[in-house]
Amino acid sequence: MATYEYKCATCGKVFEVRQQMKDDAYTLCPEDVCDQPVKGQGHVERVIHAGNVIYKGEGFYKTDYGKKVTSDE
Repeated sequence: MATYEYKCATCGKVFEVRQQMKDDAYTLCPEDVCDQPVKGQGHVERVIHAGNVIYKGEGFYKTDYGKKVTSDE
């Protein structure tokens, strides 16, 4: 089961739902979440977040790209 985050375009509420990947995405704001007088009518969209990035190997750190200091002795 995955946790998806949705935001209602009508009431502005952001909520999370645990559902299987094969389940259809929500299209309407759930009645127990909605703050509008007519509940369950707001259009919701799934919020997409950028994933975590893990850099491995050489060349990803500030010290790897620094200028090499040469001493004139």
